Amino acid sequence: MVGRTSPRPGRGTARNRLLPLLALLLVVAAGCAGADEPTEDPWRPEVLASLDRAQTPFGRDAMRDGLITADEYAAASQRVADCAQLHSAPLVLEDRYGLTIFSSADHNYAEVLDRCETGDLGTVRSLYEARYQDPNREGDVVVLRCLRAAGLITDDQLETAEPLGDLLDRLMTDDAPEAQLGLVDRCLYDPAGRSWR
Repeated sequence: MVGRTSPRPGRGTARNRLLPLLALLLVVAAGCAGADEPTEDPWRPEVLASLDRAQTPFGRDAMRDGLITADEYAAASQRVADCAQLHSAPLVLEDRYGLTIFSSADHNYAEVLDRCETGDLGTVRSLYEARYQDPNREGDVVVLRCLRAAGLITDDQLETAEPLGDLLDRLMTDDAPEAQLGLVDRCLYDPAGRSWR
């Protein structure tokens, strides 16, 4: 080699020292890029299956991407209330732990509600509520964990195979304390704790 000297042992050119560092950064960046990608939502297949049965442009638009958004849920809830109003049943939309319930000021408008909360409006609402209450599709265990966290059941009861309905019947008696009933209500509407953390 004429005119060039070799680097001393243990030392390299700046480029040779940076190459391993750059390679390491690329590996780390590639791993992190994958971490930012959303995982498949466990409710997506059910939403897309419902899309095949959608009957209205609203329903098709709400279900097209496989996810019912909070805005789409709110729009469906408002459409149900508007329909009820057309049938002389004024319903008030109330937030219950992040979900919308219909209040009728001590009037029984169940028949009108059944007529109005059908088709795509009922589907959009029920799909959103199911995902909101059980985002990972774990079933009753999500409610049981909530009841355990609220101090209403023990670890042993969490592990038993007692049907959830039987357990709720024991917790929601006529003489149950209001605070207990409130905790049960919270766990039924929002067992994942999205609205009360």
